[in-house]
Amino acid sequence: MGGAPSLPTPSTAGYTSFRGRTACVCLAEWLPVLERLLLAHGVIKQSLDVVQLTGGAPASGGTHTQGGAFDIRQRDAVTVRVVREMGAPAFWPRTGPAWVGNEHAHGVLLGCPHNAPARYQLEAQRRGYDGLGQAKTGPYAGMWGYGGRDPQPGPATYRTWSQGIAWAETELAHLATPAPTPVAPTTEGLSMADINTLTAQLDALTAAVKGLRSEESGRYQVATGRHAWLAGALNNIAGRVGVDVDEQAIADGILTGLAPTVRQAVIDAGQPEAVADAVVAKLGAALTPPA
Repeated sequence: MGGAPSLPTPSTAGYTSFRGRTACVCLAEWLPVLERLLLAHGVIKQSLDVVQLTGGAPASGGTHTQGGAFDIRQRDAVTVRVVREMGAPAFWPRTGPAWVGNEHAHGVLLGCPHNAPARYQLEAQRRGYDGLGQAKTGPYAGMWGYGGRDPQPGPATYRTWSQGIAWAETELAHLATPAPTPVAPTTEGLSMADINTLTAQLDALTAAVKGLRSEESGRYQVATGRHAWLAGALNNIAGRVGVDVDEQAIADGILTGLAPTVRQAVIDAGQPEAVADAVVAKLGAALTPPA
C-alpha cells in the first residue's frame, strides 16, 4: 500500500478537471458515456452523483491517489451490470454497517495507465473477491483485496475502459432505435383487415340466408296450414254427403296461387331464378298430401 504519494492536479500531464474534480483523462472521457447510458436505462434523471475521483480520502486506502478509480452514489443492480460490462469490472456497492452515512459504489477502470494504486482490486475481482481488506489465510494470505468474496456477478466480457466506451455507444444506439411496428399477419396474401372485411360480409350473407329460410318457412307454414284446413273442411263436408275430395287438386290450386308470389319474393331477396324455382318446388312437395 505504501505511503501517501503526492496527488495530481488538473494541470498534471494525463489529468484534467471533471466537473470541478481532478480526474485522469481516462475517467474524464469514460464517465460522460456511462452517464448517457444510465440516463437511457432510466437509472438516473440528470447526472451521476460523483463522490470521489482522483483524491486521497483516508477511507479509500490510497486507491484513488493516481486516477482510474471512482466513487459514485449509484449502486443499483442495473448500474453494477452496466459499469462492469463497460470496462470497470472491479465495481462494488459499499453498503452495510461499516458504510453508514457513506454508502456508495467504488470502481476501477481496466486498462487505465493511471490506476496503479488500485490495480490489485482488478486482480482480486477476477479471482472472485471484493477488493476489500487483507486475506488472513488461504492462497492469498497477506494480500490486499481478498478479505471477502465478490457478491456481484462478473461481466459477461472483460473490456478495457476504451473498449467499454465502444460497447456503450452500441448499447445506446440499440436503446435509441424504436421498436419495429408489428406487421399484421397475412393469410394467402390477404391482410387481417381484408380478412375481417370478408368475414363481416360472410356474416351478413349468412344472416340474410337465415332470414330467407325463415321467410320460406313462414310461407310453407301458411300454405300448408291453409291446405290442411281446407282439405279437412272439405273432407268433413264430403263425408256427410257421401262424396270423395281430391286433396291433390286442392294442393295444386293453392300452389298455383302462391307460386308466383313466392318465386318473386325469392328473386327480390337477391337469389337467382334457379333458387326461386327450387323454393317453389319445395313448397309443392310440402303441399302434396300423404299417400
